[in-house]
Amino acid sequence: MRKRLEILGFISAKQLTEIAVSSSPRVVTHERTNHPMNIIPNLVIVAKLTGFTVAFLAIGCDSNPASTRPVVKPISPIADKSPDFVFTPEDFFREVDANRTAAAKKYKGKVIQLTGVLHKILKSATHKVILDLQVPDHPDHIFDIQCYTTDQEPWTTAVPLQIVTIKGRFPDEVVTPELEDCVILNVTGEIQTVLAIQELAKAYAADPKGVMERYYDTCLIVSGVVASKVEEEGVVGDVHVAFETGSNMKFIADFLKFQQEADRLQVGEAARIIGRFRGDKFSGVGVLEMSGFIYAGPGK
Repeated sequence: MRKRLEILGFISAKQLTEIAVSSSPRVVTHERTNHPMNIIPNLVIVAKLTGFTVAFLAIGCDSNPASTRPVVKPISPIADKSPDFVFTPEDFFREVDANRTAAAKKYKGKVIQLTGVLHKILKSATHKVILDLQVPDHPDHIFDIQCYTTDQEPWTTAVPLQIVTIKGRFPDEVVTPELEDCVILNVTGEIQTVLAIQELAKAYAADPKGVMERYYDTCLIVSGVVASKVEEEGVVGDVHVAFETGSNMKFIADFLKFQQEADRLQVGEAARIIGRFRGDKFSGVGVLEMSGFIYAGPGK
């Protein structure tokens, strides 16, 4: 129950959504070196929308490589265990959602393997990282399948909406369909480019409608220099983080204060963040907003 309260406290703020992708599969190891989140080229953003490909914007991105020293990822307690059951996300969700008690008796402690679309990446109030595996047949559910991962930086391995194969342990207590001690086994799909905030602001100035149609309500990884931080009063308030845009345009990312992700953002320093792009939907022309969720490391 404590876990559910953590999730509910977080999810009420806003949710990440999707970036459509497709490519060839790759096997994930427990180390990372020059992942594209660390070495980002300048390239043309290509959007794959409903079966056809549309070249959209040329966005300048961070090209400074991070350290090439391998970073060993945490090892899941089930890393060396073979799956007891293999499901599609739809079948797993349907069975657990239909009868949680029966599912708990049948699968408690078992290793479950799933392959599906990584819908979003979340963090609980106690900083547990959650990979949300999409269930297409249940679009109205607040939660899809919540996969708690031992890796605290899974976005260096997979990003929405790549196809991932995940295995995890069925929990002792079931409130919603979920897995614990999860590890990513395989990833299919192109990795989303980190967007430079200044270039995104320039693109919006040139074509506001086009940028909103392309990016609104999607999960983005963006990079820029922090211009200011303003905290609302109270424990549950937001932290409004403004980034430099090189113009009169404003770009503001809102973080939940109790998540403490904004604590890692310092004025005058470059950073990468993951969040949902809202653009000018609620703020009006000239102000771009983003629901920030995760600090993803230093950036440019």
